[in-house]
Amino acid sequence: MDKKLPNIYWCLIPNSKHYMGNNTGDNSTVRESETPQYTCELPDFAISRYPITNGQFKLFVEDEGYSTEDYWSDTGKAWLQSQKDRRRATAESIVKDEETKKRLNFPCDFVTWYESMAFCRWFTETSGYEVSLPTEEQWEKSARGNDTRIWPWSNDPDSNRCNVLESNLHQLCAVGTYVTGTLDGCSIFGVADMIGQCYEWCITLWHIDYHPRNRPDESNHIDNRFEDFRYHRILRGGNYLTALSDATCSSRTAADPRETAGFRIVTMNTKILKGLNAVFPK
Repeated sequence: MDKKLPNIYWCLIPNSKHYMGNNTGDNSTVRESETPQYTCELPDFAISRYPITNGQFKLFVEDEGYSTEDYWSDTGKAWLQSQKDRRRATAESIVKDEETKKRLNFPCDFVTWYESMAFCRWFTETSGYEVSLPTEEQWEKSARGNDTRIWPWSNDPDSNRCNVLESNLHQLCAVGTYVTGTLDGCSIFGVADMIGQCYEWCITLWHIDYHPRNRPDESNHIDNRFEDFRYHRILRGGNYLTALSDATCSSRTAADPRETAGFRIVTMNTKILKGLNAVFPK
């Protein structure tokens, strides 16, 4: 294969029941959008250990990702056309910028939902392995594990384990900063940087509560009218300016898909993964 692909560190998330959301109980900090709590079960999948970085997104830009129509949904193409190439020029300038070159291992947090989806299609076509943005259920299980913990590491509100407001960095940092020793903020599956750093796109349509019975129809969740609030997308994880109490495994918000955030990717093709963390493609 001639095209250059990013090396992705994958974490295997095994099949098991897990919790979604919170119960109000005596906890006044629980938001309505995090209720009702329920359990669900997902098949095995793998998720990228870190958010997609500037260096990884740079490969998509350099491989004519913005010019290849097959990578874009109908709505994505309409959005891209509405930018009159400004968005493409912005992305290209960002990845070629001298400061960005010094931050290739930092999360790529300047992409719209449409751009993150285009990256997924590019990676799928180029690698031969299907990837996508995570669903909200996949994201939360990857962060939370199989219990009801508040943060990926435990119920202990430790801002030394993530990049949030109380960490006092007030800017992005390299992925993997919080993976060892007293700084270990990984989930039980080894997934890192789920709390703070940058908000992350999910493929899931926004819905006010967790339970699937109350969700809008997602049968056509890619090609739709981006102007309608019903088609806003889920953002998870918070960012470096989010208070730790507002950046939990179950906290969630909505955003217009034309806004910008970071993202990570998932694959259902787990048979090729060896061990908890694997570099793929080889």
